[in-house]
Amino acid sequence: NTGLFINHFAVVDFSGFRDMVDALGGVPICTKEAIDDPKAGLKLSAGTHVLDGEQALGYVRARKTLGDGSDLGRIKRQQAFLAAVVQEATRPSLLLRPDKLFGFLNAATQSLTTDSDFGLGTMKDLAGSVKNIGIKNVQFITVPITEYEPDPNRVAWSKDAEALWQTLRDDEVVGE
Repeated sequence: NTGLFINHFAVVDFSGFRDMVDALGGVPICTKEAIDDPKAGLKLSAGTHVLDGEQALGYVRARKTLGDGSDLGRIKRQQAFLAAVVQEATRPSLLLRPDKLFGFLNAATQSLTTDSDFGLGTMKDLAGSVKNIGIKNVQFITVPITEYEPDPNRVAWSKDAEALWQTLRDDEVVGE
């Protein structure tokens, strides 16, 4: 559908996500509103919190009790949380603590499913190529969407989506 070639893939399961957050010693978030979502098992006051793995899982799963209750709102929150995870995982305090770094990498690899050609050597090469990238250069993108006329509960890619796919196919920076 996109014309993108995917060299490799990696999927982290929910338990791995939880364990990675715990290995980091938690991940800080700031909520503008209190959260009470029994389905997600999460209850937080408005303000700043350092979430442990179980709380983080509830936070990224919560939907109907936050914002507009949509999946799109949840996606934006998940992206912001992943940015916070990247920030925590690239802090010098983690990189200078081999025990904490090992715990984080162990949690990540224990729950990782990859394609058959994405082995340790390829992972090492990838990690080496992005080690100096910096959080300011990590970008989360959502495909441009529009209302899906036949069903107001769904969305469809807008005409601007093709420009995004072309930018990615051309290996260019999105947003420039």
